[in-house]
Amino acid sequence: MLRCWVLISFFAVSSILQAETITVESDGSGDHNSIQSAVDVAQNGDLILVGPGIYESNRSLTFSGKAITLRSTQGPNRTTIQLFDSPAHFLDRFSVVIFNRGEGPESVLEGFTIRQGRGTKASSLSLANGGGILCTSSSSPTIKNCTIRDNEVEGSGGGISCEVGSSPKIIDCEIVVNRARSGDGGGIFCSRSSSPEIINCKIRSNAAGNNGGGISCTRDSSPIISNCSILNNIGSGIQCLSGSSPHVDRCEIAGNTAAFGGGIHISRSSPTFSNCKITDNKAELGDLGGGLGGGVYSFSSAPYLENSLIVRNSGLFGGGFNFRSSTGATVLNCTVAGNNVSRAGGGFLVNDSTVRIHNSIIWGNLEGSIELELEALADITHSCIESNENWLGGGNIDEDPLFVDEESYRLQPDSPAIDAGNSSTAPSQDLDGMARPCGNEADMGAWEHCEDINPNTAFLRGETNEDGDLNVSDAVAILIYLFTDREILNCVNSADIDDDGQVLLNDPIRLLEYLFLSGEPPQAPFKSCGFDPTPGGELTCVSQVNCN
Repeated sequence: MLRCWVLISFFAVSSILQAETITVESDGSGDHNSIQSAVDVAQNGDLILVGPGIYESNRSLTFSGKAITLRSTQGPNRTTIQLFDSPAHFLDRFSVVIFNRGEGPESVLEGFTIRQGRGTKASSLSLANGGGILCTSSSSPTIKNCTIRDNEVEGSGGGISCEVGSSPKIIDCEIVVNRARSGDGGGIFCSRSSSPEIINCKIRSNAAGNNGGGISCTRDSSPIISNCSILNNIGSGIQCLSGSSPHVDRCEIAGNTAAFGGGIHISRSSPTFSNCKITDNKAELGDLGGGLGGGVYSFSSAPYLENSLIVRNSGLFGGGFNFRSSTGATVLNCTVAGNNVSRAGGGFLVNDSTVRIHNSIIWGNLEGSIELELEALADITHSCIESNENWLGGGNIDEDPLFVDEESYRLQPDSPAIDAGNSSTAPSQDLDGMARPCGNEADMGAWEHCEDINPNTAFLRGETNEDGDLNVSDAVAILIYLFTDREILNCVNSADIDDDGQVLLNDPIRLLEYLFLSGEPPQAPFKSCGFDPTPGGELTCVSQVNCN
């Protein structure tokens, strides 16, 4: 039986690595010198390999509904798909790539820079959307290891637009310096029931004339945004509008600016933010007013935030949070510190709203911790609040939480916030992915103080051979561990790709599917070093070179 499984694994790997290919070379030495001509002759299941170069066109690249993989051989830094510089007028140019024939996850675009797009105008829209890539008509391709930059539209979605039920997987991409001149979503626009997965992406230095400089979610869209950095965008980092319900996990949202909600702008929506760092954002005065909510602005919404840092944000009203006409807002195990305003509500400004704050730390915010206006209500329990107020609820303290520093806002060993939270309401893990509680009770704030309790070490899942590169050799190392040499791995945890507490044959298969078939990525910690989110069991990590 063991031999049978090994043979099955071998043939599975072989079928992945021996895909039939069509080659494209810019110098004419391949099967084609045009990417679109190669796509036109390809059949479902084919692999198109594109050599380095700049591939220019005066029309959009389309997959025509085909389940094919289009991959560059040397990555986005050396392989570019772009539109010609002329004509210069916006209305005479298009999206660089369009998916509009119901493409699914097996339609893969991988390893390209996508630039100089100007968007496509649908018959129902007055302005063009989707400068770099437009996904519409229930098309949900896989977009992997691409750089989408220098695209500009009159409408929305300067970099990527996902519309009309389209839910692409956007993995390991960089979306940078794109612009939506009159609309939303300078980097990525999600609308009309689209639910893309945006994983391990960098979304930075984009701009929107309206809002959502980094990402805009509207009209019942529900994207999953995980392990992303959303930095230095103009028009807020993330915008949530009109019934959208994104789930944002383990993201850094920093250095963004807007009139309303420098980091996050929420209106009539119910987003969830978990394990995020919302830092150094700014709400500035604009032509129509503003300066509200340096970190988070919420209007008529029910946002949920847990295990997150909301620190060093600034504005006029509500440095960390500005809630207006919002009910059902929840802030759980968050650290809200070092925010500042010039008017009122350094930590929170709650206006005609209800907010529930549990197991959190609100400390060191300029112009006060919490300001209530117009029948506002704050239900606060088991929290550390710098204030003379006697807040409703129980278990609250007014003692210096003793942060280690004002960068991480972790707790010193003698902090009064340790073991002072309520474990029954706390998340099962902290911002590091460490299990809560480490002591008798959960700690207040985003971090558990676990240094002396956790016996394991930080590691990177999937990086089994510790050579600094995730590739097929890591899957081979797992197979060697399983069938020949149990001593080959210093960090056995890194081989448990699906984090089920066991290293089995499905782990190298899943890793290969991620590498070659755009399958699910390894479970956290992935892309950056971290602790096992499910510690315990027999798997250990003695050491891992790249995380020491």
